[in-house]
Amino acid sequence: MKEILAIVLSFFSLFIKEPQMNIKGVVLPHHDLAQELLHASFERLQKVIDPSTIVIYGTNHYYPESMTFTTTEEVEKEYKIPNVLTDNQKIAKEHSIQTLIPYLDKYFPKSKVIPIIVSSTYNFDDLEKRTNYLVSSLPKDTLFIASVDFSHNKTLSEGLLKNNESIKAISNFDYKTILDFKDDHIDSPVAISSFLLTMEKLKTVTWETWYSNHASLLLNKPDLQGTSYVIGVFK
Repeated sequence: MKEILAIVLSFFSLFIKEPQMNIKGVVLPHHDLAQELLHASFERLQKVIDPSTIVIYGTNHYYPESMTFTTTEEVEKEYKIPNVLTDNQKIAKEHSIQTLIPYLDKYFPKSKVIPIIVSSTYNFDDLEKRTNYLVSSLPKDTLFIASVDFSHNKTLSEGLLKNNESIKAISNFDYKTILDFKDDHIDSPVAISSFLLTMEKLKTVTWETWYSNHASLLLNKPDLQGTSYVIGVFK
């Protein structure tokens, strides 16, 4: 009897779809070396979500002292984000945005992408107002991406230790610690903070780490000093 019941349950399980995960945000690297991790992450995301809109909070590498948010003229015209700088050329040159575009084109070709690069110049209250405005202005199924790399120029053991410290601060929404971080932890604490403020506004506060990795592992060079990567989601 038990064997028959097991067969019946196994048969019906074929018709049960995988439950949709209520993922609202994902932290991803923007380093070409991490392409294996990026493909694996987007494949996981594609199975459980289908966002109509995707916002990228990317590191502002080349104009860090500019206004906090920079986006394209088209995005500003459509969404009227307050106190935003528009510069299509800066967006086109910024690899924290452009590295992810081919993956979005492949895995979410129907999604509208809103690129925002986040500088190190910020006022926390203003940052909260801007992120709140975005949440209230965009569809409920919007996916928010923090496009950041983590520990820079560290050994494997150092980088993974820094990753653990960063993950702890991110999962606890510890803004004070995060905003004190330098690039030995995260290359854009303000982008991460913008992302976290968004998750709080959405009441999506359960963190799940998917990958904590380092360039030395990806290149199989144990003694390499390089960049570390953290990938995880809020759901």
